[in-house]
Amino acid sequence: MNTAGIVLAGGKSSRFGGEKSLAKIGGIEMVARSVDALAGTGAIIVVARPGLAEKIPRNRPIEVICDLPRYRGKGPLAGIYSAMLAVDAQWYAVLPCDTPWTGKRTVARLLQERDPAYDAIVARAEGRIQPLVAVFHNRVKEKVREQLETGRLSMRALFERCRLKFIDFAQEKAFANINTKEDYILQQKEAGDVDEKTNQSGGGHPQSDGPSACRRKGACADSEQF
Repeated sequence: MNTAGIVLAGGKSSRFGGEKSLAKIGGIEMVARSVDALAGTGAIIVVARPGLAEKIPRNRPIEVICDLPRYRGKGPLAGIYSAMLAVDAQWYAVLPCDTPWTGKRTVARLLQERDPAYDAIVARAEGRIQPLVAVFHNRVKEKVREQLETGRLSMRALFERCRLKFIDFAQEKAFANINTKEDYILQQKEAGDVDEKTNQSGGGHPQSDGPSACRRKGACADSEQF
């Protein structure tokens, strides 16, 4: 089944206080980690706002686009729709840029569950829905456009109109979300990036799909996204 990958590189990152997608975990930009997790899906589209798009590293086979001007600033749905228009595929695997432990194994499992009877295959961990770790059928494109036109911008509103297949994962830590600098410092420590005394960047290389002892709960289903 023809599948493309979509990485949502985020908005203004006001809570983070900088370009969150370019912050490094294990020496790799978070946006690049999401791209790597989608390797093998076919074309990979990174959706970034103007001003950030030209800063996205191009050392991987990706296409970087901005939201369509008509829908710019309208959140994840705008990014998903813009990417769906940029590349034609039967299925679209979507990841945010700020869940650095969501790796290839998670994506592979979602892809294995593709079923044309459903509009979306969605990750769920410890009962918590991860709406931006999902695989969407092409038919969802029109639903997303309608949501954007009517101003119903939440993922919850979209899911209410979709046939969903939830895939359960045993641990929520693989979906740990970075929103603030405090979250980032914690995840650097989990990756071995930060020396406890000096708080300086180091050179750890974490395993995909979850740190050894992540203490932050996943936040993909917060009010901003879901």
